[in-house]
Amino acid sequence: MPLKKDDLIKELTKILTPPKKPDENPVRAAKATAEKLGNAIHAYVTSGTVETKVKVNILPLSIQSAGSPGATAGPPGELVVSGTGSGEIK
Repeated sequence: MPLKKDDLIKELTKILTPPKKPDENPVRAAKATAEKLGNAIHAYVTSGTVETKVKVNILPLSIQSAGSPGATAGPPGELVVSGTGSGEIK
């Protein structure tokens, strides 16, 4: 889902429009505005999704130690694993 920039602009415009009756306490008014801005930006960012693609090449691993025949772990040859996905932004 794409981020909705127009919705964010509308919400910020509402927040930044001066009220008809201003708050008499400027500190309280500033804090209330900051909280509203933070909530609007958080809602905007978390409304999107992240699309991912991954490709991993898994190679066999040889283990050799002194006095032992050694061992090989993993696939017999190169193994390619890939996938896609999407998720929420939190």
